[in-house]
Amino acid sequence: MLKISALSGLLFGLCAGCVTAPALNMTYHSDPEGATLYERGRLWGSTPLTLTYQESRAVFARNECLLLNPMHVRWASGVVASVTTLQACPASGLSQAYVFVRPPDAPGADKDANFAVQLERDSALQQQADKQDATVVAESLRSQNPH
Repeated sequence: MLKISALSGLLFGLCAGCVTAPALNMTYHSDPEGATLYERGRLWGSTPLTLTYQESRAVFARNECLLLNPMHVRWASGVVASVTTLQACPASGLSQAYVFVRPPDAPGADKDANFAVQLERDSALQQQADKQDATVVAESLRSQNPH
């Protein structure tokens, strides 16, 4: 019975370490922001965007760098920037960032800059609406439970 208890404790300890080990969060930016991020053809969304890499737990535990898949972004103008060899190393921490820089000589820079400004405006409006919704819900709850 003692052997089983010790073994289950050891296994639980190992598993608990696996579950609680933090993973890499890589935030992808574009300059200007708002470009659409793709990984090997898979659409992720607009920058800035953070992806979590669970496989980094084991790789970083061995003090090795994690090789990330090739990525590219496409701005509203259609201009593309890509990276084929991107790696994340444990010495840089669990929160890292990569910036895709728009080629300066590519046409449509004004369109991409205006798109980034519009996205920022939309985000601010969404935050304001969310705040108003939260206030309405809180007031409603207070009126239902005045105590």
